[in-house]
Amino acid sequence: MKTGNNISLDVNGVSVRRSGRLLLDNVSFTARPGEVVALLGPNGAGKSTLFKVVTDEMPADGGDVIFNGKPVNDWDLGERALMLGILPQSSSLNFPFAVGEVVLLGRSPCSTGREENAAIVHKALEKVDALHLKERNYTTLSGGEKQRVHLARVLTQIWTEPQSSSSSLGPRLLLLDEPTSALDPAHQHQTLRIAREFARHNVAVVVILHDLNLASQYSDRLVMLCNGQVRAEGTPHDVLKPALLKELLDIDVCIIPHPVNGYPLVVAA
Repeated sequence: MKTGNNISLDVNGVSVRRSGRLLLDNVSFTARPGEVVALLGPNGAGKSTLFKVVTDEMPADGGDVIFNGKPVNDWDLGERALMLGILPQSSSLNFPFAVGEVVLLGRSPCSTGREENAAIVHKALEKVDALHLKERNYTTLSGGEKQRVHLARVLTQIWTEPQSSSSSLGPRLLLLDEPTSALDPAHQHQTLRIAREFARHNVAVVVILHDLNLASQYSDRLVMLCNGQVRAEGTPHDVLKPALLKELLDIDVCIIPHPVNGYPLVVAA
């Protein structure tokens, strides 16, 4: 079930039209296990629409989305749940569950026992700095705390690499839609460090971000969208150029190397 060139996710020529408007126009990109790919662009660029197509929430009018060599909508739902972790931009959960119970929901597709599930929930909450919230009523949390809890829930879902009855299902995929939007700076960096850590464990990570410097620091490749089209793709050094950012985001910037790590640092001019 694995694809050639070790590609986990292959978005190939995806187009979406709604109410006569072209929301995505022949969009293509790939994500390989071991790397973090950031989707960037102004509001209305098509990022959220693309996320919905990739997660099989919205059908495309053209093109296809291939996950580990198979169309994403052809996957068995149980196996896909073990392989594909999805963190949406917001959650509508309003039940007064304890935080630990919310995170445990991520283990629902898994066949592991109660003791192992409890251990994974503990580790995931610890990883996102939310273990102290484990017994709290979820509905009483702040927006940032809820975001970290849902990240823990998604991580527990794909915590280990599963096996089918006959063979490996291939590398896992983690999809994050603006996972830092409600977080303070310390937890923004923590969240993206977690994404990088999971990538090192044979996981492909695709993340929607607005912060160019966070994308530059933690991503291997950037995909810049505008008006439903891919306008640039490559490493942060390739994509983060003053002329392109002026054209697409209407901001004047200077690009300087980070004084410690050397990645491109975007500074308003």
